[in-house]
Amino acid sequence: MEKNARTHKSHGLWIAALTLAVSWPLVTANGQQIEIQGRSGTRQKAKPQPIEVQPKSSTSEDWFRIEFDGKNVGYESLRTSVAKRAASQKTQDETVPLLRRVRETRLKLRRFGTDVSVAAHLETVETADGLLFSWNLQRTAADGSTMERTGIWNEDERGYRLTEKSAATVNSELLPSATPVHSPIFNGWMPVVAEVNNRGWTSPVLFPESAVVADMKLHRSPDQSLKLPDGRKFKATRIEYWPAAEPDQRSNLYYDENGQVLLIEQSMLGETLRIIRSDAATALGEENLESLDLQFRTVLPLKRAIANVDNSPSVRLVVTAGPTEQISLPDSEFQSVEQISPNELIVTLKKVVPREPESTALRTRTDRETKDEALQNSAWIDFRTPEIERKATIVAGGTSVPLEKCRRLTRHVWKEMRFHPFSTSLAPASQILAKMQGDCTEHAVLLCALMRSQQIPARVVVGFVYVPDPTSFAPHMWVEAKVDGIWLPFDSTRGPDGIGLTHIKVAESTLSSDIGSGTQLFIPLLSFLGHASVDVAKNPF
Repeated sequence: MEKNARTHKSHGLWIAALTLAVSWPLVTANGQQIEIQGRSGTRQKAKPQPIEVQPKSSTSEDWFRIEFDGKNVGYESLRTSVAKRAASQKTQDETVPLLRRVRETRLKLRRFGTDVSVAAHLETVETADGLLFSWNLQRTAADGSTMERTGIWNEDERGYRLTEKSAATVNSELLPSATPVHSPIFNGWMPVVAEVNNRGWTSPVLFPESAVVADMKLHRSPDQSLKLPDGRKFKATRIEYWPAAEPDQRSNLYYDENGQVLLIEQSMLGETLRIIRSDAATALGEENLESLDLQFRTVLPLKRAIANVDNSPSVRLVVTAGPTEQISLPDSEFQSVEQISPNELIVTLKKVVPREPESTALRTRTDRETKDEALQNSAWIDFRTPEIERKATIVAGGTSVPLEKCRRLTRHVWKEMRFHPFSTSLAPASQILAKMQGDCTEHAVLLCALMRSQQIPARVVVGFVYVPDPTSFAPHMWVEAKVDGIWLPFDSTRGPDGIGLTHIKVAESTLSSDIGSGTQLFIPLLSFLGHASVDVAKNPF
């Protein structure tokens, strides 16, 4: 019961995904690798070229306060100066000046009484119109954990050389691209580009947190009168922008006749997040900051408790969002979905009782012998390490029955993994095995690797899990394993006895090496948080 009670308090990666949506507007574009030849294997179509723009000044510093639901919950600063051109950039047009932009962001957050604040430092070298040549991102969580990721444009390699430092590991890879793409510091380059574009255009943008590129649609509106929350009035130009793949996820950026950004607005958790131009003293004033309490904003509220959840064969739930929202969920072996309207679903959760297969023989297979991604070795599911292979063999024991192997592996992880409440970066399974501590993310990654080591196809699933206090569905991650042709759920965070009627599935992932950041996994949940609620159907059967 102790582990179960902790489940809804231990989702560090999805909180990191949420803070991404605040710090880096529109990274909620599902982390899609759009129009870029790289780990996704697609080829870039848009090839942006530098605009002949000279910076308006050699140095500048802008301050913003971050407001959510009428409360100051953080601040952001942006310093701009002239940058020196690196050796790898010498082949670029040297008449185009490069700028160094440094963005500091702090968000003051709490959840269930725990400080989950995040500080981020993003430094870029880019042209005045935002073409990105290098960047360094450093993120620090309230518990002291850090993540550092850098990217450098290399003309010879035709791409960005990415390096990530997390814990004691350093990983490096190439993200190919035909040309440099745009920086994620929108308020640095959008006004510049808007002045030389007629109304609408598309720009590929690189998001350092997830190390992916997304095509962004942008539209400039005529000048208008803008009144800031403090009463100040300005003549401003509005740029509306959104991911090409997510046209409903729209944000607005307003700038004045001098090109200074005044306000950025975006929807988050059913409210409006505002990044408002300010002076340094106001933005930095600790006494003005209030912790954004995520406790009730980051769950799906449940109007009434699920009765007899342990013994019922099924339960029908009504998932409803706002009248203008569109939501969807997948079908699975334990979940059937009926779309009533764009914003309403009937979800039937069914208790899965696995049957022993007629044949208990398990044919030995390796990832070299199959194209099934659920059996592949990857940067995250690195089950070919000797430590994981040895552990899986010992725990699975002498049984040749895949279902029994899954049960034994689940029981072992549930029993041996020590609880750790907050982890903001995804770690490979081998590292998790060495420490044996974490939350639902670490549970799922390690269990998935142990199953694959035993030649059982496995993948991770993100969704929501039922919690009685407060009565709601909270973000969660677990595992599905393919046994006798059927994908069955296993959740070592909750216990070894199956998932019952408590899990709503939203998305799945084989955790291939294409995944640049664990925060990508939880981004699909953000379309529900703050927008949807759950109720038990009045006629459940």
